[in-house]
Amino acid sequence: MFRYVGTRNPPLDPRQSEAIADASALPVGDWLPPSIAPLLFAIVAFAAVGTLTLFIVGLIGYARRSTFRYRVLTVALGALVVRSIVGAGTTFGLVPMVVHHLVGHGADLLVAWLLLYLLYCERGTTVREADIDAATELEMKRDE
Repeated sequence: MFRYVGTRNPPLDPRQSEAIADASALPVGDWLPPSIAPLLFAIVAFAAVGTLTLFIVGLIGYARRSTFRYRVLTVALGALVVRSIVGAGTTFGLVPMVVHHLVGHGADLLVAWLLLYLLYCERGTTVREADIDAATELEMKRDE
């Protein structure tokens, strides 16, 4: 199906549709076959719009709450936006594949680390001494 993935752009088969033939005019990296370039552009654009929307929602949440947790989540969402920008740059041939792997997958690592950090720092449901004292008083009143 994708015989030419990883090679330079092959000549187009004359039997292909005009839409695919027009795709060869897109400014893509030499690793991307022109026949799948429009699909990849659509996916990258969808991801960029989605992550940018999430980042804006995160900024609004941080502006309202101004807590450490919201700040960390906003940084994680910002890293996803950076990943989408690097992916778009790679697709257009502006970002070398090595930089794509280092920055893009480094952003993935950062997001995972930040989310795990937030989970680790979450206090969870702990029983406070005041709650124990209140429960003990209720039990004592009930026993009387």
